[in-house]
Amino acid sequence: MSAWIEKAKTKQKLYHLVSTALLIIFLLMINLAVQRLPPSLTRLDLTAQGIYTLSEQSKMILSALNVPVEICLLAQSGQEDAALLELLEKYQEASTFIHTEVIDPVKQPAFLSARNLQINSGNSLLISSERRARIIDYYEIYDAREALSGQVSGGMSFSGESKITGAVQYVTAENTPVFYWLS
Repeated sequence: MSAWIEKAKTKQKLYHLVSTALLIIFLLMINLAVQRLPPSLTRLDLTAQGIYTLSEQSKMILSALNVPVEICLLAQSGQEDAALLELLEKYQEASTFIHTEVIDPVKQPAFLSARNLQINSGNSLLISSERRARIIDYYEIYDAREALSGQVSGGMSFSGESKITGAVQYVTAENTPVFYWLS
């Protein structure tokens, strides 16, 4: 009788081992499938301001693009702003005409000198098309003045989407208005 009990225990252990192995394989396959999905389907924007989600107005502007636009994040390797990287990913997902790239100005000084550009701070953005270019300084994206004036509570105001969308409109516009001041 004890041989029969030992045989049953061995069968039960083997059953648990095989079940555990199949569960691990199943979970790994689900993980691989989810990793292949675009980030827009796998990440939720739970921020109060919705800083990781593009507004309908921005999506409309991006869907109307017919000129390639390059958005370069100018930051030293390892010091890239995570919120900006996430936002740039959203822009690239929203339009096939948007290409994003991270440039390290310390490792690639020729990138800035070839364009005769100077940046005042790391994590600045260079938005360019075949027509023109615009630099958005990091301190334009994160504005402490609004927070200090009481318009925004809790530190810095993030206006990355409005600045980037405005710059995309500027660099892709066929004509730009010119204002003359007469005195």
